[in-house]
Amino acid sequence: MTQDLLPDQVMRLLGGPEPPRVVDVRTPAEYAGRHIPGATLIPIDELTARVQELDPDEELVLVCEHGIRSAAAMDYLNRLGYEKCANMRHGMSAWRGPIKAGMDP
Repeated sequence: MTQDLLPDQVMRLLGGPEPPRVVDVRTPAEYAGRHIPGATLIPIDELTARVQELDPDEELVLVCEHGIRSAAAMDYLNRLGYEKCANMRHGMSAWRGPIKAGMDP
């Protein structure tokens, strides 16, 4: 997987036969406002404590509001050996795909 993906590229991957796991690194309030359906919320300030929840062999797409926090999260994961992760450039501010509001159970 490439390191940076545009939102339309992410949308195509999500509609494919083996969609990546979307990891939203925004705050719970931002996530509750709107998020990509099925996205896993792991706020960036919790990432180091929760990294074990992510599989290094799984394709991951990291998402935030503008692509800055998710780029930092991707760099962190890359340093830990997660090679199959990508950053969604421009983040949710540029996402035109399906969205969901509220917190997932």
